[in-house]
Amino acid sequence: MPSLIETGGEYRLRFLVEPQELAPLRRRVRDQLRLWQQDDLLDPTLLCLTELVTNVHRHTDGRCSLRVATARGGLLLVVSDLSRQLPTLREPDWEAGSGRGIFLVDHHARSWNATRTATGKDVWCFLAPPRSEEES
Repeated sequence: MPSLIETGGEYRLRFLVEPQELAPLRRRVRDQLRLWQQDDLLDPTLLCLTELVTNVHRHTDGRCSLRVATARGGLLLVVSDLSRQLPTLREPDWEAGSGRGIFLVDHHARSWNATRTATGKDVWCFLAPPRSEEES
């Protein structure tokens, strides 16, 4: 996980993932990003948040923690859970009703990864505004 944290911009939350809690969770994170004046990252951050938290609901007992932090040039989003099974990036079956989460995270985040921890795993993604042609 990148060590990009700046002081002063971190939001943490522990919760049990339930489908009815996704909308309130997205509102909390949206409000925090607006406080940090990161409106340009709202859509990709909320999409990645939804996908990662949905994976916790589908593949674990639902207990997890969330960390959103300002970082040099963007945001770091970390979802931690108690499962040691790491997600894998694969081409989705576009006719299936699920299985596109990590594919979408890979598409919308500047970078992402998953690492095992002593108690499960962290899945993180770094989100940043699109690079200008000068930076490419």
